Amino acid sequence: MMAFVPIGTSLERMQGTLALAHLIGLLILMGGGAYTGLATAASYIPWSITTKISHQCAIGFSGVIFGLIVVDNAMTGATQRSIFGFFYVPAQLYPWTLLVLWQVIMPGVSFLGHLCGVLVGQLYVWGLLRWLTPSSSTFQSMESSSWLEWVYTQPMYIANTGGVSGALPITRPPSFASQDNERRSLTMMMQQARQWFNQLFSQRGGWTRVPTQEVPTALGDPLVPPSASPQSQQTAGNHRPGDGPSPRTAAAAAAQARQAKFEASQKKTAGPS
Repeated sequence: MMAFVPIGTSLERMQGTLALAHLIGLLILMGGGAYTGLATAASYIPWSITTKISHQCAIGFSGVIFGLIVVDNAMTGATQRSIFGFFYVPAQLYPWTLLVLWQVIMPGVSFLGHLCGVLVGQLYVWGLLRWLTPSSSTFQSMESSSWLEWVYTQPMYIANTGGVSGALPITRPPSFASQDNERRSLTMMMQQARQWFNQLFSQRGGWTRVPTQEVPTALGDPLVPPSASPQSQQTAGNHRPGDGPSPRTAAAAAAQARQAKFEASQKKTAGPS
């Protein structure tokens, strides 16, 4: 299913959203019919491998993806395609190489289901299913009808711009052109959220910080007394004479005592000159 994202995106830009939906539905119906027919025919062949194939049950979307690979390979116009980045093969052999290589990597998958997807996609590329595919004018008239207004008014919808089946021009949705505006809008929303949080915390008094006392950076450096923060200034302003020495005065006295003790220990260690 991971391969469906880039392949589906490429085909939707080339064909349009409605035409891609029709192609997927066509691959589902025709692929299922081809699988049923081939499995029924294999049951009449008295070989062990064909009997095993006729009793298998194919479930999933991988057959449709193989059909989309064939269509996308024909519309891109490339001459060579890369196989998982290891080696290159001619574009005509690209779907068949994936079919065989994927069966070798994962033997338990339905080979017949993938083969039917490749066959139906090849029939679509050759134009043999054109009688089941509406023309571009039909798709455009359907897109202008009122009963599909809820579909083609979606932001990511890609309209059919005309062209022959299998070679529709590449279109670009309007929403792709406004990706820069969306990024700017997201950045503005983040900035507004940050401003809102800052205002909220400022109204509630901001973050509560515990005052810390500075320490000397090295031995012998004079001890710098703690800076007078707004909280210490407020505490000193609220200090009354009867309460004893203020915290600021006590801290300064303790710093001076430690400095004097350190100088005395240095003199005692040096001895008389």
